[in-house]
Amino acid sequence: MDKEKVLEILKKAGINLETGLNNPQLIEKACTLVYKTIPIPFRWFVGKKRIKNILVTLKDKHIQSASSKAPRVPR
Repeated sequence: MDKEKVLEILKKAGINLETGLNNPQLIEKACTLVYKTIPIPFRWFVGKKRIKNILVTLKDKHIQSASSKAPRVPR
């Protein structure tokens, strides 16, 4: 399971990274959604914990990229 695949699944479900992943309940919903897209025999390989870690990484990466795009105020 890679980050691009998770992003693709979230986009199909209509979950936006900008607004959605700040809410812990929505993170759980997204985790369950991604988990259910994995075929049953492979779910125990991947596990919800790994998917949750990917979502947290994507959220942190998105927050960092948003803060780096913010205009800088000259001193």
